[in-house]
Amino acid sequence: MLSLAPNELAALPARPGAYLLLDGRGRILYVGRAGALRSRVRSYWSAGLTRPGLRGMVRRVRRIVVAPAASEHEAAFIERILLERLDPPFNRTQGVEVVVAVRLSSAPPGIATAVELDSPGRHFGPFLGWAPTLAAASALARIFP
Repeated sequence: MLSLAPNELAALPARPGAYLLLDGRGRILYVGRAGALRSRVRSYWSAGLTRPGLRGMVRRVRRIVVAPAASEHEAAFIERILLERLDPPFNRTQGVEVVVAVRLSSAPPGIATAVELDSPGRHFGPFLGWAPTLAAASALARIFP
């Protein structure tokens, strides 16, 4: 992990990763992820930042901690773990958590989405948002009929 002050943004890596924005007391305000950490984190300090709540949060940031990752998928995984453990005040959920259930033992094997883990099969996820998860599961079902 790398810890920087907001005036040291140029030192951020350009690779994928997760990041935490902390206030002056070390409290975690926000957890995020990016395909390119440097450009994503710098965007919080850009003139184009228009959301009032976000501007208020950014004014409180005194430290940025980044966890570089090997891929965007790994960054998303790190972010999810951090969000579950830390529950930062400026993060908000944007959808329902959905799992993908794969039933290899049925004839024919099946791929389905579910909200509850009691559906049969091996579960993958949870993923955020019903529509994108359903679209991905449908695509998998077409590829692997």
